[in-house]
Amino acid sequence: MTGAAAPPWTATRRGVAILAVAAPAAGAAVAALLLRLPPLSTAASDVVDYATYHGMDPGHGRLLVAAAAVAWPVLTLLTVLGIRRLWRPGEGGWTRRALTLEPPGRGRYDLAAGLTDAAVLGLATGLGCFLAFDLGTAAAAGVALATAAALVAATGRDAEALARAVAGLAPLGPALLAIASARTVVHVVEDAAIQPYPWFPAWLAAALAVPGWALAFRLGAERAARPVAMLWVGLPLVWLLAARLPGAVGPLDLLGEGETLAGAFAALDGRWPWAGLSVIAGPWADAGRALVGMTVLEPSRWGAVAGQALIVQPFWLAAGAALFGWLSGWRWPHAALATVLAALMLDAGPGRAPDLGLVLWPPVLGALGLLLVRATVARALVLAGLAVLQALLVPASAPAVVAVLAVLLLRDALAGEGRCWRRFRPALLYAAALVVLVALAGAGALAGAGALAGGDVGLLVPVRLGFDAAGAFDRGAPFETTLVATVPAAVAVAGAGLAAIAAAAGWAAVGRWRLDPRDWVAVAAGVVALTALPGAAGGDAVGVLQAAAIPVAVSAVRLLTMVEPAIPAVPGVPHPVVLGGLVAATAAAAVGPEPAVAVDPAAVAARLRPTVIADGARPLIGYARSDAVDPAVLDGWRLLLEGWAAPGGAVLDMTGRPALFHTLLGYRPVGRFLHGGLAGSRAQQDELAAELRRSSPEAVILPTDPGLDGIPDTVRRHRLTRAVLEDYVPVEAFADGVLYVPRGTDLADPALHARAVICDWGAAPGRLLLDPPRSGPSEWPARSLSGPDTVTLDGHLSAAADGAAADLVVVLLDGRPIADEVPRGERFGITVQAPRGSGRRLRLAASMPDGGLRPIVAGPGIEFDGDAAPAGPPVAGEPAGRLDRREIAVHDGVRQLAPLALGPAERAGLRLVVAGGDPNRRYRLADRPPWARGGSDAAIRFGTSDGGRAAVPLGACPQWWGYREGPLYLWSEDGRPIDRLSVFWAKGP
Repeated sequence: MTGAAAPPWTATRRGVAILAVAAPAAGAAVAALLLRLPPLSTAASDVVDYATYHGMDPGHGRLLVAAAAVAWPVLTLLTVLGIRRLWRPGEGGWTRRALTLEPPGRGRYDLAAGLTDAAVLGLATGLGCFLAFDLGTAAAAGVALATAAALVAATGRDAEALARAVAGLAPLGPALLAIASARTVVHVVEDAAIQPYPWFPAWLAAALAVPGWALAFRLGAERAARPVAMLWVGLPLVWLLAARLPGAVGPLDLLGEGETLAGAFAALDGRWPWAGLSVIAGPWADAGRALVGMTVLEPSRWGAVAGQALIVQPFWLAAGAALFGWLSGWRWPHAALATVLAALMLDAGPGRAPDLGLVLWPPVLGALGLLLVRATVARALVLAGLAVLQALLVPASAPAVVAVLAVLLLRDALAGEGRCWRRFRPALLYAAALVVLVALAGAGALAGAGALAGGDVGLLVPVRLGFDAAGAFDRGAPFETTLVATVPAAVAVAGAGLAAIAAAAGWAAVGRWRLDPRDWVAVAAGVVALTALPGAAGGDAVGVLQAAAIPVAVSAVRLLTMVEPAIPAVPGVPHPVVLGGLVAATAAAAVGPEPAVAVDPAAVAARLRPTVIADGARPLIGYARSDAVDPAVLDGWRLLLEGWAAPGGAVLDMTGRPALFHTLLGYRPVGRFLHGGLAGSRAQQDELAAELRRSSPEAVILPTDPGLDGIPDTVRRHRLTRAVLEDYVPVEAFADGVLYVPRGTDLADPALHARAVICDWGAAPGRLLLDPPRSGPSEWPARSLSGPDTVTLDGHLSAAADGAAADLVVVLLDGRPIADEVPRGERFGITVQAPRGSGRRLRLAASMPDGGLRPIVAGPGIEFDGDAAPAGPPVAGEPAGRLDRREIAVHDGVRQLAPLALGPAERAGLRLVVAGGDPNRRYRLADRPPWARGGSDAAIRFGTSDGGRAAVPLGACPQWWGYREGPLYLWSEDGRPIDRLSVFWAKGP
């Protein structure tokens, strides 16, 4: 910016004390208020998700996070205003200056600036020579020093001459990326091959140099030297310090990674944007991020992973560095510190690489700054175009487009130039550009809709802006563990940075300071991050950290600059506060098995030249470790499906593993969904069910274990599951899935229904919105039963004096054997049914090789009732072990439900309806009573959170289709009677 320098911002001790009290007090008040809020709604839902499954209010957590994100800074500002009015100290200690914040404008280009730029040019030259000629580190350092010294000597230590030299040489900086690209290879040990992977062509480096020279010519050497040096030399350095070409990659995530791979391979086949494939989270997450590496490097899973680490992540960090350079007034140390802090936040994701959904937000914020500096139609179109493109790539980021408009309106209202509507010129230009671009996008969508019916060119179908919570979590950790560990951390880190920005904005408003465009861009970055915070309630901790990286990095550096005036510094040398922070942050970013940045030329070269043992055994996978794909799983499903489905035929995957069935095995998905788990809404499930009946795929695979958050996908997609079970039967079961084929085969085995995942509805039946029943509800005739004692006994055996080991553990009732169990080494566990009230009379003995019985004594807290009763075989000798645990379960008031005459259609539509139960009580339904062996193994489970009416659509449960004809049994998991529970049946449509 030109013009007079803005005065520094000064805070008194009173102001600092007020902020130090107001922010924590406001945060505590907001937290206390939100934690006391009751659920806002108890409306029924036709979708089983994490909230309804656990009886919670849908969207309540997201609303709390969103309310906290807005209420905290607002209440902080109001508290500051209130304290300022109430506390007005006289002249003295409280009115003295405490902190001074210099405006972020650019300083004059002096000799120190020229020497710094010369040093950076030397570093880039030394690194380029190291990569090009395999120089040693010492030789590369010598080249760097010689280059910098030559520049200084040639210009005679004259600042203007240095500026001209830097402005002329810096545009050649992209050549560093071309050199690194030419030296990027993979060493294959098996055949001693060296496979090159060029990713940055020389012609692109030459083309990028032209704008640098044009900028220097337009602005003049002195004004352009520092920006050109930071953009054309600094950004390639940032790129290479963060870039990494992976070697053999590890286990393939068959779900999350598989969705992206399947979408990317579909795009490579010509179906782009989509041709009949659903959009999960937008084109970028579904395919775009994988296509970068698959098109530049190689079309494989390794290529997709390598593109993320070599191109996408370094690009985002380099774009952020460009933004940080401008925000810091083109100061090298400040911009470098902000960049390293952002890299640390990206590296802090919970166990997986960041998705970088906000891939275009650094350019968007940079374009916003240009519009604020000078509002023109061209700049408004650039800003709107980048924002709309970001929203199209990742639709969930669309609210941030509106957030930019809100910041523009606020800025124009507070600091706009002109009168009436003229002061809102930047906001109006941006809004008009948005309207034009959105209208063009809408017209393109309509044209695509017409092409969708007749060709391979598809239309971006409507996307789900919401998502199941488990989708954003580390797939190697339990859902609850990840929820507790990552979401609060993401909110805390993001909240800290946003609170600092809110405090600075409030400080400026109270002090009536005029923020310059750089400050407004920082505020806009914070507002954009606020739009991402509600995602933390759904588990998107990585997205929150990425959105918060820019405002947190900027606020951290700005806060450090407040400390600078209090510590003396040497003129012309970076301030020790910022320099110390940069050294500490770089050290933190350079540690670990895969550090966020490299810090020396040898590390940069090593990250671009990995070594692998052998070429990938599977072309679609590429370089991979032996554990990348389980060959037993892959070959097992290949052999099984070959007997039922033609190669390339349609298969409906309900296990959520598109990488297995649709990428590695090559089967087509059913309809426009890569797997059944993507049919989340009622309409989507009905659509896929209709396609299932229309196309009749040759195979369907149902899961055998619950999802990451404990909710079985058969329950989550209950409408789709019912359609599958009505028309398909099981023929084979593996540990990771049950194969179903169309009805009519003679090889169907109804017992395999029990191998599918247990049908556990949680508390969802209390809020499940179902279609009106075709008949009923009618009272289900039943009678009450009471079962025997179910006794579980666990303990351990001790070594006998003669060294003999027990053959059996025998359970005795009144001295008579009623059950026995072969011990598992030194441990034993056995469950028996005993007559009602006799559980405490059961005793244990060990059968020895000589035929005798030795007693197993009771452990602490376990007592036996009655005498040993010598009615059976004698038990004598030294104790052979100890009983460590005894549990006695008694089931009273078990409902035996009368048999109903059901055909396949009636079985599919039958619903169990209960009413009048106790809150938070869970029930089970099975074709055998709970005391029968295996009676609970295949039981359907459900409950309610409020004890009201609950309806369970039994036709969506695989176990239901395997129940034997005859009575059913309903009981409470706690074993208490359910006499007050009213039980009905109804038939759905």
